[in-house]
Amino acid sequence: MIEINLSPVAKAQDFTKIGPINLSMINLPLLVISIFIYTFGEGLVEGYFTDDIEKTDKMFQIKNKEYRTVNNELKSYDEVKLKVQQLEDQERILSEKIGIVQKIVDKRQNPYRVLKYIAEKTPKAVWITELEIDDKNLRIKGYSKTWEAIGNLIEELKASTHLSGGVNFSRPEDLGAQYNGVRVETFELSTTVTNFQGV
Repeated sequence: MIEINLSPVAKAQDFTKIGPINLSMINLPLLVISIFIYTFGEGLVEGYFTDDIEKTDKMFQIKNKEYRTVNNELKSYDEVKLKVQQLEDQERILSEKIGIVQKIVDKRQNPYRVLKYIAEKTPKAVWITELEIDDKNLRIKGYSKTWEAIGNLIEELKASTHLSGGVNFSRPEDLGAQYNGVRVETFELSTTVTNFQGV
């Protein structure tokens, strides 16, 4: 025969459980350390790195000050850059003007040296009645007592640094064979001027 006791028996109160949490499973020393770290850890870490943070902050302030100084210097160079640009523009304009003047000088045809050379090299037996320079074309007409004097004049013209070296000879129809009652040889010489400024 089986006996069953159906009378309620009071169970002992278990204080290690609070709801679903079993306090007996908690490691008390680790809990205390965790609470300490949670409460004071941030302050300890900040205290440990305070010197480094202050040094970094000071370095940042110094670098920021240097940056502002350099930036101000660069702004002062803006005026210098503007002046340099203006000077470069003026230099370009002057170069263009100098180029124009140089072209004018190169085209200048002052016949003084050419005429002086011809006057110095003309033989005494030769009389020039007409001398014309048209652009770079030179034409000389005149009389001579002898053919030799005409030949000497032609050679002098060929040797000139002012002229091309080629001299064309012809007899002009408008000049007579006599000059003041004296028989003469007539000539017309033509050549090209290559250098108005040469020696």
